[in-house]
Amino acid sequence: MWCGRNITGSVIVTTLGILVLGQALRLRERAARDALPGVVRRVVRERGAEMAALVVATVAIYLTVFDWATAVPVAFPLLVPTVWAAMRFSPAAVAVHSVAVAGFVVAFTIQGRGPFSRMDSWQQEALISQLFIGLVFSVGMLVSLSRSERLSLTGELRVARARSESRPS
Repeated sequence: MWCGRNITGSVIVTTLGILVLGQALRLRERAARDALPGVVRRVVRERGAEMAALVVATVAIYLTVFDWATAVPVAFPLLVPTVWAAMRFSPAAVAVHSVAVAGFVVAFTIQGRGPFSRMDSWQQEALISQLFIGLVFSVGMLVSLSRSERLSLTGELRVARARSESRPS
């Protein structure tokens, strides 16, 4: 259990650090190219409402499962906000979302609330909650990274097509 907790924590924290650092470097590079305040305002305007809706939905779903629907041991609806975040936002945003979810899961499980607090011992509760946190993080990262790769390849294809169409035949 100790090993599982350390591995899960290390993977999540290390990945979060790398993604946030990479995002900061990309923003710095972009600032050198473009007018960054305009880019930030545009992103916030376009994605701010959706991010707020994601946060509200995440809190609502997790509170429902961990606080109000405690008689039913279901955890599968908890993956919905993670998949939503992964399909719509950057890997860094998904990592931050997963860390917030991990904190929520740990806090409620320690308090004896939620689907992971129904085990025979606290060791089993810790193990199951750690496995769930690892699953949420892995699913979020895999979907988000595949989305990022797809967007990158689509952009490269668009540039290559524009170059080929602009060449004289």
